[in-house]
Amino acid sequence: MTTTIGGDAGAFSNGGTLELGGAPSGGNSGSSGASNGGSNQSGAANGGNAASGSGGKNTAGTQNGGGGAAGAPSGGAGTAGSAGSGGSSGALHCPDGITNRVSQEVPLPPPAAGYYCIDQAEVRNRDYKLFLDQQPGTGGQSAACGFNTSFLPDTTGQCDQYDPTNKPNLPIACVDWCDAAAFCKWDHKHLCGNLAGATNAPADFADASKDAWYRACSHAGDLDYPYGNAYNADACVGVDNSAVHPLASPHTDCVGGYDALYDMSGNVSEWEDSCLGISGASDQCLDRGGSYLDANKSVAGMPSLQCNSNVHGTAKMATNARSTRSAEIGFRCCSEPTSQNL
Repeated sequence: MTTTIGGDAGAFSNGGTLELGGAPSGGNSGSSGASNGGSNQSGAANGGNAASGSGGKNTAGTQNGGGGAAGAPSGGAGTAGSAGSGGSSGALHCPDGITNRVSQEVPLPPPAAGYYCIDQAEVRNRDYKLFLDQQPGTGGQSAACGFNTSFLPDTTGQCDQYDPTNKPNLPIACVDWCDAAAFCKWDHKHLCGNLAGATNAPADFADASKDAWYRACSHAGDLDYPYGNAYNADACVGVDNSAVHPLASPHTDCVGGYDALYDMSGNVSEWEDSCLGISGASDQCLDRGGSYLDANKSVAGMPSLQCNSNVHGTAKMATNARSTRSAEIGFRCCSEPTSQNL
């Protein structure tokens, strides 16, 4: 089966069609507000109705083929439902996408209310394989990606880590900027750019009020590293870490700037939707956070393991050509809250 990256990509799983949204077989897709400040959502399948409860946040319904448990109403047990096509679940939440990749909420800067979403971990080999299994066509990419005729990762030279069978949880690398952007769009997300989900101006790369990746890594500009302001060689996977490089993602020793965000420093650096030009393969695009071959400080034009903080040091912009496929560069995706069961 072939899906074209452009417009709204179809949702597929292992060659079949994955239906997204409300309730099949005549059922009702229900949502209910919860008391005590929380929310409770559920969808119903096969003619059933979803039961809702009270209290904290409890999400039911299927987002990726499994069944969720609904909250219990006062005095009784809730029923579970699964979501089919065409509906929505009501309350906003971060989408998991086709690959069931969990995202973390990052608060927007005041006075704005709400949050945006960023993947908790880097995209892995097994996630990227799901994308390739759909034999995605390269039509519909942006004009700057007109050169990109294949989404296959490079597997030559140092690019030897794409092995979704034996190394499923290693971060995908050796993919260019266009490959990363296409994967995120297919997964109902987007390559991280500005806080509104659009391209971020490269000059704003260390502005926590504008750059989504930087805001998440630095805890809204507070931190030089995702875990704090003091360098810890053993926290994340850089050249000073004695661990085998790179490590499976998530590497749970490397957490921050917000809870449940992993590997924002080291392991592989990450493509960002922020480029110095829109002409094509030679455009210089930002890659963030440094890789397993990078160190504490930026030297001789090399990136560092910092979030590129402008609080306790000179901000450092790291770029590579849009067409670069490097063993050191991978990516993660961002998204906006949605009521759809994606």
